[in-house]
Formats: sequence, structure tokens, C-alpha cells
Amino acid sequence: MKRFLILLIAVLLMLSSVSCAPLSSPIIKTITVERDSREYQYSIVYENGRIRKAKPFSADEATVYYVDCSRVYSNIVNGKVVNNAKNVTIYDADKNAVSDQVLSDIVQITIKSIDHDIIDFKIFDYGEQYFIFVKLNTNWSDPCELYKYESTTQSIQYLYTWQNVNLIGIAEPAE
Repeated sequence: MKRFLILLIAVLLMLSSVSCAPLSSPIIKTITVERDSREYQYSIVYENGRIRKAKPFSADEATVYYVDCSRVYSNIVNGKVVNNAKNVTIYDADKNAVSDQVLSDIVQITIKSIDHDIIDFKIFDYGEQYFIFVKLNTNWSDPCELYKYESTTQSIQYLYTWQNVNLIGIAEPAE
């Protein structure tokens, strides 16, 4: 009985320390709108993939680019979705085509890194940081994923997945 109590206390202490673990460093604040209810959600996204609700805030200025997904196509290779693209056009908010090597690289890296059909694709240029928001076609749900472009490694870092939202603004995560 004594062993059982000690073991139970040890397990409870481990569980309580896990649930109280810090969220890690905040990366970005987000404003999303739920597509069905049109409800705004304000959040802070952390580098460990967690999210926390935030008080309403105003979005910082960021340039948003839209990627034409009609030229992104998928194939099944060895049971996995493989995305490719040819002559993808990137547009600014005024629907003008944009030619920029960094944005083109981000598009290609993102397309090759994601293993689902991409049906919507936005790039937020936030100073020297780029955030990527994609909506995926998984047939069963409506995942909307946020990534950060890592220029030093030319890769994307997964941040968070929402369901059925649109990302409409971002801000510095100063707490």
C-alpha cells in the first residue's frame, strides 16, 4: 500500500509539472475569422506549436501576397501526395502579379514540403520575416496551417493548424 501511494504521488507530480510547462517563446500574434460564424479569434502562437487566446489587438502592417493555386498540382507517389507547380503567379493585394525571387522560393519550398492538396495560399511579409498560411484539401476536414519561413535554412517551420478559419492579420507577440 505504501509503494502504491508513493507511486501515485510521483505520477501526480509528473503530470502536474507537464500540464504547467511553459508555452515556450511566442512567435506571432494572429487574428483569424471563423468562416461559418464570422467570429474573430485573437491568439498568440508559440514556437512549440501551442496557441493561447489573446485580448483583441490591432494587426501590424504586413504585406500580404496571394498565390494562384490553379497551377499547383498533386500526384500520388508511393502512397503519398506530392505537390508540384509550374508558372505559379504571386499577386499583391491589388491583384498585380509580383515577381520576387524570395517569394518564389518560399512558394516552391512550401509546395514541396506539404503533403496535401493546397487550395488557398497566402504569404505575409512582416519586415524581414515571412509567414505562410495555407488551406488544405484533406476531404475530411478543413485544416488551415501556419508556417514560418526560415531564410537561413530555406525551409518552413510548422507553427499551428486551425480548422475552418481565414488568417486576416498578424502582430508582434510582445507580452
